[in-house]
Amino acid sequence: MKNEGIKRGLAAAAKVFTSKSREYHVNNAKLVCPCCGSTEFEHRRVLLNTTVATLVNLDWANSNASAMICDNCSHIKALR
Repeated sequence: MKNEGIKRGLAAAAKVFTSKSREYHVNNAKLVCPCCGSTEFEHRRVLLNTTVATLVNLDWANSNASAMICDNCSHIKALR
């Protein structure tokens, strides 16, 4: 139990020092999290998997999108 708390604390500290969060604008409007109202997001490129492509091992052929992850509550907003 004690080790889990230490691991969580270290993970939180690492996030502070390695975070690439910043404010983003979409169509000249500031991006705001619909869950908590935060304006700090981390940007990642994600693959939009489909059942059929996964079934025949063609995940690489799926389209991708920009995922904006809220720095406060971790809500994920996908932008195509």
